[in-house]
Amino acid sequence: MSSDRVVAEISLSQIKKNFKSLSQFVGNKSVIPMVKANAYGHGMTDVSRALVDEPGLFALGVASFDEAMTLRQSGIQTDDSSIIIFSNVTGISVDLIQLCDQHKFIPVISNLDDLKSIIRSSAQVPYHLKFNTGMNRLGIGMKDLETALKLIKESDALPQGVLTHLATSENPKHPLSKTQKEHWIHLRQTFKNLSPRILTHFANSGAIMEKKFWETETLTDIIRPGISLYGIQPKPGKPSKKCDIEPALKLKSKVLTSRQLKAKDCVGYGATYQAKKSHPMAVIASGYADGVHRILSRNEYSGLKILGTISMDMIAIQTQTLLKPGTWVEILGKNTDWWQEAQKASTIPYEILTSLSGRVKRIYV
Repeated sequence: MSSDRVVAEISLSQIKKNFKSLSQFVGNKSVIPMVKANAYGHGMTDVSRALVDEPGLFALGVASFDEAMTLRQSGIQTDDSSIIIFSNVTGISVDLIQLCDQHKFIPVISNLDDLKSIIRSSAQVPYHLKFNTGMNRLGIGMKDLETALKLIKESDALPQGVLTHLATSENPKHPLSKTQKEHWIHLRQTFKNLSPRILTHFANSGAIMEKKFWETETLTDIIRPGISLYGIQPKPGKPSKKCDIEPALKLKSKVLTSRQLKAKDCVGYGATYQAKKSHPMAVIASGYADGVHRILSRNEYSGLKILGTISMDMIAIQTQTLLKPGTWVEILGKNTDWWQEAQKASTIPYEILTSLSGRVKRIYV
């Protein structure tokens, strides 16, 4: 019997199909696939290796210098792909600029001080410039646009790209969507007037799926799919039939034991489940230390009736028959309504995926 206890089966071919479908959906745009956070739980290095030779790849998107270094150390070298670091760049130093130069990392610059540092550097590192159009996280404020332009014109150190991030991309009716779109149109035109060679990008998964409102086919040069790259829609509801994506991950766990409960038998910590009548149950080898949230205790999750409290390493489930130890039980997969199941845990599919811990073995099929 295999020693594996809980496994995530990941289809790299499906991720590549999703990559292609998303690009084609918006007019064959270049793509920055977001592989940060261990590729949303799918395995950053394996997913990145699968995508580096894909036609249309612009660069791999990560959050931090550590993630970028992990990719380089895994064998994804400068000839294979650029790597864009999106959020761990604030307060950029001479040492970090030299690191970017050495490893061909592209930093996303989000404030005026860092812009001054990068354009004054002798390294001449390509960079992307981020503006805050209303999300109010990272980005140069719209009121500082003219200051940023003045610095760039005086130095002649044009950014390779200009970007923003959308707060309500999946909801075009939200007032902020209109505001951000108006700011973006102004930003894009300003930098295209400065140089048509400057690339622009804002389209996350929501803006890709809501391409009509965001005019994604004309208002961006590059798309940045995150959750949609892995086959999950960016909001609840029926999946779009126009863009063919499917989940690439299946989570399954092995049965450790199976028994027939008698009426009034209790299960698990705190004895929070007591059988009303005799029925079979099984204990599967996954728990909250693997990423199955404890809040799902005593709930029905993806078709599994959870008995009592989810523990660190095990979950008790009700079954129709006594299952043989070693039997695999699917927890999440292609037919899962990921938003519906995530909402049972008071969360979103992004957190479900990124919660899959390091001890969940990734198997690539």
